[in-house]
Amino acid sequence: MRLQAVKGNTTRPTADKVREALFHRLGPYFDGGIGLDLYGGSGAISIEAISRGMERMHIVELSKEAITTITKNAKHCRVDQRLTIQQGRAQSVLKRLSSERIQFDFIYIDPPYKQQMIEEDIQAIVDGTLLHPDGVIVCEHDSGVTLPKVIESLETVHEKRYRDTTITMYRMSESEE
Repeated sequence: MRLQAVKGNTTRPTADKVREALFHRLGPYFDGGIGLDLYGGSGAISIEAISRGMERMHIVELSKEAITTITKNAKHCRVDQRLTIQQGRAQSVLKRLSSERIQFDFIYIDPPYKQQMIEEDIQAIVDGTLLHPDGVIVCEHDSGVTLPKVIESLETVHEKRYRDTTITMYRMSESEE
């Protein structure tokens, strides 16, 4: 099913090849669970996660135009009842979610490449205890950006470069589980 993209050049969709490789790496299907998509863009990652068995996805997006696109795409794919869309800056929404004591099984972080806030976002996720102990954080970032192998209680479990895009995955370190 073809999804709409956000108009303009402020939102960069995840390439189909990268998205397919990402979900192949995570396993073909989720067994339920709750996911969080920071910087939601067109909603493609969340829609794909739901189509592969994720029970519910929360999307954080600042742009009103992107939220309109996400809403249209979710309705088109008939998953709108399984999405919660929150408008706002990632850090603010992470604080709010922490106060609600929600834990996520899958967290996807894909900020605009010029605003690499990944380490700050991960720190807020760790501080807010937002990642389920068996959960995974997936970061999509510019290949010119090197993320630390360890951030607090998280360690890199996979990293793969796709031209100018790199996917880095974190899980709780064995000693922290």
